[in-house]
Amino acid sequence: TPASLSGHAAALGLADADAMTHATPDLLSLAEAPSRFDPLKPGEDILELPASVGGGFVFCGHGTDASSCGVEGIRRPAACDLATTVEHVRALVRERGRTGATWSILVPPHDAAILAELAALGLRPGSPPSATVMVRTDEPARGATDVEVVSVDTVEAFAEHVTVKLGVFDALDRLPSELARIEKEGAADVADRRFVRYTARRDGVAVGAAAATFTPVGVMLHSGCVVEAERGRGVYTAMVWHRWNAAVQLGTPALVTRAGPMSRPILEKLGFTAIGEAWFLVDELALPVAGAVATGDRT
Repeated sequence: TPASLSGHAAALGLADADAMTHATPDLLSLAEAPSRFDPLKPGEDILELPASVGGGFVFCGHGTDASSCGVEGIRRPAACDLATTVEHVRALVRERGRTGATWSILVPPHDAAILAELAALGLRPGSPPSATVMVRTDEPARGATDVEVVSVDTVEAFAEHVTVKLGVFDALDRLPSELARIEKEGAADVADRRFVRYTARRDGVAVGAAAATFTPVGVMLHSGCVVEAERGRGVYTAMVWHRWNAAVQLGTPALVTRAGPMSRPILEKLGFTAIGEAWFLVDELALPVAGAVATGDRT
């Protein structure tokens, strides 16, 4: 419900502007709108929103449902009410043949009340409903020294990486389709070094997987996961340190991540600071009008 959304946000203790002192404006922009920094694949697009409705953008990926379309970086508009912004976004989403969008709202800089307002306009909590935005700008612990963390540079290594990741997240039903996609498109994916995947090995056996987006302002950490038998043995920490080391070598020594309930306690122990909560709200729409098609045009 609208009230429970804003109440939950306040209970987290993250709706305090003092938390933002741990993030520079550049890191905040990365935390608030990470899709803006991700390399676009063929068929994907970023649709810029005018400042008059709050700015930000709509990311259109592959597919037609809400999971393939993201709304990020919006500010509360000064020139109109929030309902006008929502309707503007809905029109864009429908024009491109989509049946929904997932909004990402960072609290702070937004106040938690905006969550209740969006819920009253028909948006519902996503699954998961939120993730904690965390940053670190100095060197973390190195982790287990007998763990080798290597970047995914070949299609074969990509297949190994995704097998580990889907196994950890109990999603092996998706493995056949993912392996088929990797066989077809994987070479282009691993060639783009702005988004890099990593596999952790102990004694030659893959025990963890992670990824990172490298940007001019810092590194966004993604999808750190460890097989159950290896948890608590320094694998996750080693993967964090390896990506930190890569950030240092590129001259952008700052790490940003959106942490779930399992990874947040680990990252807190590694010295990451929570600067806010990214809330995910899903806007399910009626089917687009007849004749609407997805386009690659940038608004």
